[in-house]
Amino acid sequence: MGVSVWIVVIAVIGLMKLEAQAFVVTSSFVRTNNRSVEASHQSKRCVLIHSPQSHCQKYWMAMKAKESKQQSDVPTYKIDRVHKSFTIYPSSRRRDWINQIVTQTIVCSGVFSAAFKSNAAESDEFTGSKNENDSSISPEVFRSGAFPLREYTNSLVASSDTNISPAEVYDSIASKFLEEPLSIPGSNPKRALDVGAGAGVSTQILWDMGYRKIDAIDWSGAAWDRYVVQGGQCPSQVHFFEMDDERYFQQLTSSSKDAEKMDAIVFNFAVNESKARQFASKFLVPETGRLLAPINTQRDYWLKQTYVVMNSNCDILWSTSDVGAWSVQFQPDVTQDTCQGVWCAPYNGFQKLKK
Repeated sequence: MGVSVWIVVIAVIGLMKLEAQAFVVTSSFVRTNNRSVEASHQSKRCVLIHSPQSHCQKYWMAMKAKESKQQSDVPTYKIDRVHKSFTIYPSSRRRDWINQIVTQTIVCSGVFSAAFKSNAAESDEFTGSKNENDSSISPEVFRSGAFPLREYTNSLVASSDTNISPAEVYDSIASKFLEEPLSIPGSNPKRALDVGAGAGVSTQILWDMGYRKIDAIDWSGAAWDRYVVQGGQCPSQVHFFEMDDERYFQQLTSSSKDAEKMDAIVFNFAVNESKARQFASKFLVPETGRLLAPINTQRDYWLKQTYVVMNSNCDILWSTSDVGAWSVQFQPDVTQDTCQGVWCAPYNGFQKLKK
């Protein structure tokens, strides 16, 4: 009984030391009487689990010798290259290996997709046809690299100054209330103001809904730079202002001409009701404009908010304190003197506008 156990232990240890390697051996040319003939169907694949003594190579060499005897009209059978495609690592390194393979697969898929679109475009140009619904024709599209990161009921850190909100927030932005202005006929593109844009996820929601002129503002541009400038795409119709909402408000109201009205305004941080009413009455398109904001249930109480949709007359069209399984709670308004915690001055370096 003891001997059997030891045999099993030794066998397991031996298997753990094995390294699995895959070799793709490609024969590119067969040389006959000083002539090179492409051998497209004579590629051989050898995939074996082997020890450091390289049993796979010995096996292949034996196969090659056998073929050389059988094909007397082919004096030499040259192996042009042996490509080591990948290595299956021991358990301690399997995670890195899997990530490596997944990354390579994504890259290859992207290359194939790009090549396919390129061929399709060339075909359309040749035939004179064009698919008007093909979004790849126009590069004007907004994309945030943080968009795939959103999670339900959870907020994720986008930078030291802002979060990626729970997915319920972005579902609320894409609701029927903010779709209503898009259904109003008109020749001008619909405008939206994204307050506290952060990493640009809410901006992408607005863009995908159909808003084609967007002002995105945030007092810190760190998350925007990471996920939009470096990791995304921003068309000319989207303008980012690295400033807080009070400075933006002052800039627009101090202009000699009236500020262009917004069809939709979205706040991505908690505000007092007075600020929401100020923006709604000043910047919304009369009657059809819509504002979505998380408003404190009590003034300057930053621990609980109610999601509210209002029009330019400040009439409340919809409100809720819970969206699905998520209880509405946002970062506090950094411009307010009552703002406390890590998201507020002096911890985050924000400097309030002097009045």
